[in-house]
Amino acid sequence: MYILSILAPVLIIVSLGKVLFEIKFLDSAFFSGCTKIIFWVGLPALMIYNIGNATFYISVVQKIITVLFISVSIIIVISLISSGFMQLSRQKRKTFIHTSFHCNISYIGLPIIFFSLVPQGGGNELTEIASMAAGIMILFNNTLTTIIMNCGTKRLTPLNILKILKKIILSPIILACILGFTISIYHISLPHAINRVLLALGNMSLPLALIGVGARLDFKDIHSNLKTAIFVSVMNALMLPAIGYLIGKKLSLTNGEMLIALIFLAGPAASSSFIYAKEMNGDPILASKVILISTLLSVIPLSIILYLFI
Repeated sequence: MYILSILAPVLIIVSLGKVLFEIKFLDSAFFSGCTKIIFWVGLPALMIYNIGNATFYISVVQKIITVLFISVSIIIVISLISSGFMQLSRQKRKTFIHTSFHCNISYIGLPIIFFSLVPQGGGNELTEIASMAAGIMILFNNTLTTIIMNCGTKRLTPLNILKILKKIILSPIILACILGFTISIYHISLPHAINRVLLALGNMSLPLALIGVGARLDFKDIHSNLKTAIFVSVMNALMLPAIGYLIGKKLSLTNGEMLIALIFLAGPAASSSFIYAKEMNGDPILASKVILISTLLSVIPLSIILYLFI
């Protein structure tokens, strides 16, 4: 029942987004505007606040990040090999690879961790650790995704490499993570009013993001790219956390550390996968199907993880 109380708010808010969109209470323009607010304002504010006000738990974060980095690297190798055997087109292969590891840490992982830890009391330390780990993984995932989605699109001339680096560096979420780490490491004290503004904007972003995830779920034409989408979704939602669990056990992570690492790995494909595929010459149709199927599949590993480690 407790596990249901953690997952239920996330699933209900996601479902609400789908219902509001389907009954045309809110239209595409609204959700498009919300996406911009979340991407450029809300989520960066959340990252700056949570990371900037966190104690820098270097040893703990390092263990969690090691599990995440190794797990993602293994999945990338598997997806590279399997997509080669499947003889996918360049557009499909890029989308196949990047959706296999790019989990929805920001909009699914963090809310579930906050819902699961805060009600217990004493969860502040773990939520700070989760925020710092999330910041590093967001940097890592977005950098990898930008590189993968640009590979094969253009010749990697020095000019094109500079353009790729510019896209990475100027991402608002990446900039916010860097700023948050700078504030934390150098113990910079922000004015109380600024902290309250950041907290308010950050709190706004999570429910809006979940509503947006629901609005983007598309059950139409589900059969196109179905086998490929299922294969990628299984890698993303099932294989990735399973690999993370084995590595976490090997590194002797505590229950709290394991909870953070595995929830980040068990989240569905990031909703930004569709944007990356559309804007960077990938396959947006495949990306949308992976987001849908992995979102449905992720309920299984997330429930198991919460049962084992709460």
